[in-house]
Amino acid sequence: MKTIVFECETITPLFMAGADVQKPELRSPSIKGVLRFWWRAMTYSDSPDNSFEELLQKEGESFGSTKKGVGRSKVSLVVRRNSRLETGSNVKDDYALSWRSENNRTLTGKDAGIGYLLYSVIVFGRGRKFFRHGQKFSVELKSHDPDTLKQACAAFWALVYFGGLGARSRRGGGNIGTTGVHGDLDVLKDGNEALEFIVKGSSSEEVKKWLVDNYSRAISIVNGGILTTPVTTYSSITDLRFILSKDSFQDWKGALNAIGSTFSKYRTTNKMDTFGTAAFGLPAKHVKTDNEMFERRASPLLIKLVKVESKYYWLVLWLSGEFLPQNVDLQNKGDRRKKSAPNYGKIAQFWDQVALDGVKYEP
Repeated sequence: MKTIVFECETITPLFMAGADVQKPELRSPSIKGVLRFWWRAMTYSDSPDNSFEELLQKEGESFGSTKKGVGRSKVSLVVRRNSRLETGSNVKDDYALSWRSENNRTLTGKDAGIGYLLYSVIVFGRGRKFFRHGQKFSVELKSHDPDTLKQACAAFWALVYFGGLGARSRRGGGNIGTTGVHGDLDVLKDGNEALEFIVKGSSSEEVKKWLVDNYSRAISIVNGGILTTPVTTYSSITDLRFILSKDSFQDWKGALNAIGSTFSKYRTTNKMDTFGTAAFGLPAKHVKTDNEMFERRASPLLIKLVKVESKYYWLVLWLSGEFLPQNVDLQNKGDRRKKSAPNYGKIAQFWDQVALDGVKYEP
């Protein structure tokens, strides 16, 4: 049995729970589910020999499936805590954040960017409880199969540096960092190089290079470094695109508020273009789809933070993947005759705007 343990810390408030959403809980099954998503995102391509069905088959063989003949997972994931983790009851009150809602339902105030990104767990969640930033825990991965363990570690790398955990993880909630890694580290070696988990860099350009170099190592572990077209059927980072902030920030609040304010202003300015902004995620107030099977669609844009020693950078990731199947259209809720195919025009416009304040990576 080979084991690798990642020492982790929460970077932003983490909203994760079981059946009782008001009882914060670090759940191993939930974390493993997110890890499986990132494994798929690094594995999938539209190449003829990599269908989505084959992707699910390979995933089941490594991480387990209820499908007949597949069997249990080859890798186990366990979350451990050395002490009680500090929790909060309401992000706005606990961190003394300041914003207010205007009559047109927009937020104003010095921390309005954070309020906009985390709105649903602060307002609609009536102050949902959470794990505070800076909480320490470990994630232990074990397997009898070194290759499966190596792939799980690569997926965990993507989870840490491109994703998050729990509610609002695509909008800056539940970001984590790794502060140490130990165990059978020889598993991670590939010749003279090894996948690194402690981010390095004294500038945004250096941090970007570290992210790209280790992304290349991680994706080579999982799928041999296969690249694909910018839009795939399933969410994917086999064609990586991200923007990292040029400037660093002293704390998570400053970093998240900066990118949140940019996002909020853009969405508010373009809110009348209901079809154009629908690609940022569904459900939306004035738009639905003409097929009820696709009423909920996750945003292809992920907003997160990367902590480098005591500095924080925001990062925007653009996932490849079709927003809706080709035979499904967007539909105006008030007038069903008004339809439109989804498009990425508004996302591309926002992307170009964000790039003015960041360093961009596109292959």
